[in-house]
Amino acid sequence: MYPNQRPKKKSNELVNEFIPYRFKNIRVVFPDGRSQVLSRDEGLRQAEALGLDLYCISPNGNPPVCKILNYSKYLFEKKKKEKEMKKNQKEIEVKEVRFTPLTDLHDLETKANQAIKFLEKGNRVKVSLFVKGRMISKMDAADNKINTFLDLVKEYGTCENKPTLEGKYYFCYVNPISKK
Repeated sequence: MYPNQRPKKKSNELVNEFIPYRFKNIRVVFPDGRSQVLSRDEGLRQAEALGLDLYCISPNGNPPVCKILNYSKYLFEKKKKEKEMKKNQKEIEVKEVRFTPLTDLHDLETKANQAIKFLEKGNRVKVSLFVKGRMISKMDAADNKINTFLDLVKEYGTCENKPTLEGKYYFCYVNPISKK
């Protein structure tokens, strides 16, 4: 590497030499918590004297805020925190229960029991009523059937929106009731 050449940038982070020269003055936060407004070069010298890195936390501030810290340790902690957040994040799954307007009450109760199991696990349930052929003209029967189903599961979940017709499916979503 030539003497006047800057090292190649590996990421978008503003660390040490990658802090732009346009930042004439920066607010430097020291490891002990005190802060001071210094020139960019003086901030780099202070960080080097402590054997640590100068990391720009807030480049949009006036003056930009930089912190003296161990950058590799900071990255490790940041990745560890992101991994922990991802692990604790629960993914809500949408389960589907299908039936037709001709489904008998006992079969509808069986479907409702399956939906209740899904709701108890914390999953969202899509209730789909498949309307065949000429049944589309008798939507009151379909509406009664889906309302009967919703009455069976009302203790475990609430209907998100009123049932809508899309293509040959009359459907709505049921969200689980949160346990307190």
